[in-house]
Order: sequence, then structure tokens, then C-alpha cells
Amino acid sequence: MAQSEAQPDFGKLVRLPPLDLRERPRIGGLFGGSLGLVLALLLPREGRALVLHADARESSDLAGDLALFGVARERRLFFPDLDDDEKGLERLAVLQRLRDRPDAVVLSSMEAATQPAPIPAALEQGAIRLAAGAAAPGP
Repeated sequence: MAQSEAQPDFGKLVRLPPLDLRERPRIGGLFGGSLGLVLALLLPREGRALVLHADARESSDLAGDLALFGVARERRLFFPDLDDDEKGLERLAVLQRLRDRPDAVVLSSMEAATQPAPIPAALEQGAIRLAAGAAAPGP
């Protein structure tokens, strides 16, 4: 890979200790890509994190910034507002992925985080697990 194509190691630019998520830290006063950079540097390699923003657009933008600063796609889960049926399906998909990702970083607006969501048991009941060569589930 050519030098210009390589993603820089932003962790070498600034050394910050990982966040202790048990303390429920808050970060404020940062704008643009600086919030994404600081979060990417502070997020622990393991454990979940919830990042709340004022609105869905800012949360979506932050997801892109985190990608730029090296937070893996599999970890970034954008939890959308519940404003139509399609978004409801996206929310279900995020909740199902969250169940299987112990290191997830959930990005959500304040509104989306306070809207109703199914309980975990309902998610498990509605899930259909598929595997190569397995028989299709019956009615």
C-alpha cells in the first residue's frame, strides 16, 4: 500500500488513556471532526459505549468521523430515530447486532434513545438463525 493510501495512526499523535465507562464520562465543547478524533482515542478496545447527540444527523456524521479515525465498521452501530417503518426495521437490526457485539459503540440521538424498543426476549423470539446446509425453519 502506498504511503498516501495508508491510514495515519492518530493514536501516535495524541496519547490519551482509555475511558473508564463505569464512570459514565461526558465529553463536550468539541466541534466538527475533533469529537470523532477524541472519542476514537479514548474508546476502550473492549466494552460497549453509548454516544448521545442532540440530533440524528450529528450522530450519523460522528459515525463517519469515527470510521475515519479507525473505529471498525463492525463496532459502530447507528441507532436511528423511529420515524417510519423502515427506520423501525433498522432499529431492530441494530438491537440484534448489539446483542452479539460486546465491543459496540452505539451512536444515537437523544430522541432515538428515549423512543420505545422491544425487550430482549422479544428480539430473541423474532430471530431466525440460518446456517449453510441447515433445514429451513418450519411454521
